[in-house]
Amino acid sequence: MKKLLTFLLFLITISAHAVTYYISNAGNATNNGTSPASPWSFAKLQTEISRTSFFSINPGDNVLLKRGEIFYGGLTVNRSGTASLPLKMGAYGTGAKPVLTGFTTITDWVPLGGGIYESAGRVSNFGSCWMVMVNGRTVAMARYPNHSTSATNNYGFLKADKSTTVKNEVWDSLKHLPFLPSMAGALMVNKTERFTIDTGRIVSHVQNGLYSLLTADPAHEMPGYMEAGWGYFFEDRADFIDVDYEWFYNRINGRFRIKLPGAPANHVVKVASVQNILVMHGRSYWNIEDIGIEGASQDGTVIRNKATTNISFKRVEWRFIGNKGIQAKGSDARNITIEDCAFYDCNNYGIDYSGAGTNWKITNTLVKRIGLDMGMHAVDGQMGTGVRMGNGVHYFAYNTIDSTGAIGLRWHGAGTIVEKNVFSNFCMTSDDNGAIYSSNTTPKNGAEIRYNVVIGSRAGQPYAGTNTGQFQAYGIYLDDASMGDSAGVNPLSVHHNIAMYCPWGGIYAHNNYNVSITDNIGFFNERLQFQIVNDRRVVGTNARVKGSVTDDTTGMMTVKRNIFVAKKMSDFAVRYQSLHVDTGYLHPLARLDEPQPAKNFAMYQRNLHNGIDSNYYMRPGTDESKIVFAATNIYKSGIPSLPRNEQYFTIAQWNAYSGHDAHTKGSPIVFPAGENTDSAVMLIYNYTEKDSAVMLTQSWKGHDGTIYHRGKITLKPYKALVLLKFDATNRNNNR
Repeated sequence: MKKLLTFLLFLITISAHAVTYYISNAGNATNNGTSPASPWSFAKLQTEISRTSFFSINPGDNVLLKRGEIFYGGLTVNRSGTASLPLKMGAYGTGAKPVLTGFTTITDWVPLGGGIYESAGRVSNFGSCWMVMVNGRTVAMARYPNHSTSATNNYGFLKADKSTTVKNEVWDSLKHLPFLPSMAGALMVNKTERFTIDTGRIVSHVQNGLYSLLTADPAHEMPGYMEAGWGYFFEDRADFIDVDYEWFYNRINGRFRIKLPGAPANHVVKVASVQNILVMHGRSYWNIEDIGIEGASQDGTVIRNKATTNISFKRVEWRFIGNKGIQAKGSDARNITIEDCAFYDCNNYGIDYSGAGTNWKITNTLVKRIGLDMGMHAVDGQMGTGVRMGNGVHYFAYNTIDSTGAIGLRWHGAGTIVEKNVFSNFCMTSDDNGAIYSSNTTPKNGAEIRYNVVIGSRAGQPYAGTNTGQFQAYGIYLDDASMGDSAGVNPLSVHHNIAMYCPWGGIYAHNNYNVSITDNIGFFNERLQFQIVNDRRVVGTNARVKGSVTDDTTGMMTVKRNIFVAKKMSDFAVRYQSLHVDTGYLHPLARLDEPQPAKNFAMYQRNLHNGIDSNYYMRPGTDESKIVFAATNIYKSGIPSLPRNEQYFTIAQWNAYSGHDAHTKGSPIVFPAGENTDSAVMLIYNYTEKDSAVMLTQSWKGHDGTIYHRGKITLKPYKALVLLKFDATNRNNNR
């Protein structure tokens, strides 16, 4: 009891003596820092907050930076609060948020001729620079060939003429890439897969017969083998500068070079000269509010190692970051809250906590313009992802992710909830991805993806550097073995989402088991609204099979009460595909909703689950004779001598073939040829917390046949309708 009383007295004493420290550029190290009239300098804060002994800052204290001021340099936090006495970093005064910056503004230039200028001295002590701003906008380093939006110029890529069987090698003909000048020492940016952009430094460039042979640093292995027709370009050389605003940072002498139109005095050039701005290793119980973080050459905030827990960020803005806005690693980096924050112009990720612990909560946060400059990503491969989760249970809600190089949200974790978010403009530099994407790295039983809106577009050129002009972007992409529990009890649930205008498809379920996909809307996505593909043999393997098998990865799929609306005759409402051969026995597409044989072979044989049914498959702009696409033996790998088997069905034919969709319906209206479906078909939705009034200027028929006359209708929260222009005198309108 005596010890307890002593401890409580200690806490009361600390609380009573909690100190608020004020930081200003007008302050100095000799001030006590405890009032706005005698603030600390930022250098004093850097010293005190990084101490490992003789602390000035203690649990319960506040560290406040003056609004309207910019503070140069990084902070390494070596103090922790407690559950009852958290530490706080925030702002005082009036005006804009205080900003922690890593930018150095260059004002002293040496002209080199041709509009190229070099800094008179060293601008950074680091061996790389990954973020530069000119006149308030980010600019990419010089490259060869130059960036291009034209297919004639291969979108700014060279293309390998010969496939290689050795990673880190590129073969190209001498006519495309002469042996001289040598590219040794340059960085090569290349694509070996649709979904990543990789970087390696060239250590050798030699002539081999009629080819130039490039070898990248073996310490950084490419994820795949370079194939003929796939692309690459070079950067990080001074002699590549030939276009205004291209630049080069000399990692040896630390000088910076750039090409500018007109005199440099007419431009504001800022170079990131600090690697990481806010570093928190093994620190806990901090509330960080109302500040800005910008100009990191690598990461804005680093959370890693030991027990970094119970960190809260509110109204914090990260912008102009060379790699990741937040990078978190270590299984003990958990219980992190990010609320009402913003992430702009990060070259690789907005938030990456893929290697962190559980219980991250991200709400009401904007993530915008992430990973849009190919090759500008500091280290490793460029994923261009808004947010990447780690293992564990997480909550991600009411966020907006707009304009990402690849994925909007890469989510993980059993029990994770992703709800009420808006995604737009994704897969702008690489694709075979989605706005909401998951793969098989973690179990996902009990997870829910619900009430999200995905708005696709054809912004960007993700096919640049590939051997095809296709734009493979999906709204929601459940990749290999994203599934519920193997017992079929606790599914991964995807429900009440809207995916529209996506360049390749709405919802893609790839090798999934025990997944419930219900009450979603796929609207006017190109090619397809919904797709199930089974092309793996067993759970946990990536190899495509080379023999006929009866054990499927895909099973226990529930697909009900969805509305899938295709626009053109070449687009499908749904596609169902399997690598297995349709022998008429154990029909592969009939079994998509059944348990795997080892779990319930009797049900598997009898096709009793009936999990795919009661949907709407609509294509009102054309006839619906080929609205369902079905394919088996899709890689000709089950029985190679047999062809790929593709079939096109009406809903009734699909039901007779597969047993699915006995109660599924088509469009209540099919318009005559030539009807403009952009004006004749409408999706209205209210994905807010309040009722919303919608004024109709004509009569419409809903997807379920309900007629809505001209006038005001009310949409309840998180409700949506597909409406078709209705004329009671037209027989096509009375189906």
